[in-house]
Amino acid sequence: MLFNLFVRSEKVRKIIFHSHKDDFAIDIDILKEHSKKIKQLEKDGKVPKILDFTNYDVTALSTLVNYMTTDGNTKARITNSILGDMTEIAYLLQMESLLEKIDKFILISITQNEQFLVHTLAMISMQLLLDTTLGRKVIDIAVSKFQIIRKMSSFNDVPLDAMLRILDRCDLNISSEFDVVETAISWLAAKPERIHFSYLI
Repeated sequence: MLFNLFVRSEKVRKIIFHSHKDDFAIDIDILKEHSKKIKQLEKDGKVPKILDFTNYDVTALSTLVNYMTTDGNTKARITNSILGDMTEIAYLLQMESLLEKIDKFILISITQNEQFLVHTLAMISMQLLLDTTLGRKVIDIAVSKFQIIRKMSSFNDVPLDAMLRILDRCDLNISSEFDVVETAISWLAAKPERIHFSYLI
């Protein structure tokens, strides 16, 4: 687990963020300013020497580190490819300030760009964020823009759990029930293995 490596006999002053490519050493005082999780771990005497982020995108991790070490003033460009991992790491570390900025960025972007909305549906599903405040807001917008996004080819890539939340909404923006049936059939037909989920849809 991410926070299993901790020491009790000595006071840790730096934490290593370990990735599959680079290691980033961050001062504990800087981390505490941004991370409620690290602040609590220090209070409990369980500050880890190393956090293992080998399963995450290195650029996402370096961008997050840069955000902390520049006191939130980084001008790094947040791209689709790193957004999911940055968001998940920020949730793990309970970085409220960064999460607020990410949430604001996502909500503005998905309101203006339906393609980004569909991408975000996949991202929050894969990062297990559907039940967060952000996840619920994204679903709300997807429901309101259903007539647009359901006709996009990329909509067939939306994961099952996000699709179920959308189709189950009583306030879904549809002309008739046929819109739901047509969308469900198209989604199921996009991948043969989805036939096993037909009873859910």
